[in-house]
Amino acid sequence: MPAIVAGGIAETDIPHAITNLYTVQGAAGTSRSTKSTSYVPVDDMAITVNPDLSCGAIAMFTGSAEQYGAINEYLELGIAIYLDGAMLAETLFSPYARLDQVWDDWAGMWIYVPRVTRQNVSIVTAVTNLPAGQHTFQVYFRGNAGFITDLGNRLLERSLTVMLFYR
Repeated sequence: MPAIVAGGIAETDIPHAITNLYTVQGAAGTSRSTKSTSYVPVDDMAITVNPDLSCGAIAMFTGSAEQYGAINEYLELGIAIYLDGAMLAETLFSPYARLDQVWDDWAGMWIYVPRVTRQNVSIVTAVTNLPAGQHTFQVYFRGNAGFITDLGNRLLERSLTVMLFYR
């Protein structure tokens, strides 16, 4: 039985040579942020393709993310890949953040220090039959509604890759 790669496409269905490969990366040292609790597009993470014939496609997103805004220990942030405005796949993740109370020798008192972890995030999805014509793959993301305020999702390193292949 062949190994499933993504979205129901079996390893044997993928050709030895990819016909088209598109990649877009976020500029080094930049980040994209949102406090929206609904999915919104990441402005620098879109790839438009225009195949002449119906083909298969695999879309992959990788990046690192962290929460910002109010500090909550565990919350659910989201990243998704959309095709022509419709969600193909999403991943939900929970970076860890909290306020730790530590003793400050210089101040001679207890102070609160924020601890926020970055989390690596990846999505791999596939389209078995992408019709000929123009199509846009786009990364979307969302924050989370907190008790008092919306909590943000900040994407740091990020890359979107789309591979087209014909059978």
